[in-house]
Order: sequence, then C-alpha cells, then structure tokens
Amino acid sequence: MVRHRAQRRRIRQRRRHLRRAGELPAPQEDALTAAGDTDGVIALATAYADARNHARAEEVLRDALVTAPDNAVLLANLARVQILTRQYDAATRNAYAALAISPEYGFAMRIYAVALDAAGWVDQALCMAWRGVAAQPHDRLAHFVYAEMLM
Repeated sequence: MVRHRAQRRRIRQRRRHLRRAGELPAPQEDALTAAGDTDGVIALATAYADARNHARAEEVLRDALVTAPDNAVLLANLARVQILTRQYDAATRNAYAALAISPEYGFAMRIYAVALDAAGWVDQALCMAWRGVAAQPHDRLAHFVYAEMLM
C-alpha cells in the first residue's frame, strides 16, 4: 500500500505524464517497478490501462509476475486488464489463481465474478458475486457487482 504522501504525489505525477504522452520514459518506469514494489507496478499498470495502452499494462504485470508468481494482487490486476481487452477466459484463470492464493481477497472475487459473467458462466458469476458480498458486507463495490449480476 502506498503510504507516504511524497510517494503518492510521484505516482500521480507519473500518471499525468503517462496520460499526456501515452508512455513513460524508461527511468521513470524502472523506478515504479523497482524490486518487489507491488504498489508501483499496480500504479504503473493502472496508468497504462487508464491511457488505454492495455498491451503495455499487461506486459508490466506479466513482468512483475515473473519475480512474484504467487502475488494475488498482481494476478487480480492482470485479470482486470484482460477483462478490458475482452480476454475473458484468461481473466477467469488469473482471477481464480488469485483467489487460490488469497481466498478472501475482495477485489479478486469481484474481478472473478465479472470475468465469469463475461465468459458466459452466469450462475457461477452470481455465486461468486454473492460470496464477495458475504465475505465483505461493508464493501460497496461488492454490492454493486452483485446487483449487476442480478439484473
């Protein structure tokens, strides 16, 4: 989790630069993806996804997964990017892998439900969305995903 105000400010500045240019210079990208910095990798991948550079976002996440293959946060975010690019089967596999590592990870539950729904597994998606609400009853996004599945 990004805790320091200066670090959050640097990430916001890099996101702004990325939105304008569509690509970060290599030294800035290397600083964000430094050894085991999951927050930096997620921030960079999110910035690329926001700039609609999904291929680069996926590449950044896959590169980080080489060094940390059992990181549920990276797997769930990879699944999120794959949903954005309509790779629903791959997104389902990666979200499932994230849940296998961290069964109570709410973001992975939501992403898995959305991926299952998009892949045509509506009953399983509804079950996963309900499981997300049951696991995290105060998470408004879990309720939103469950409501979407019910419609």
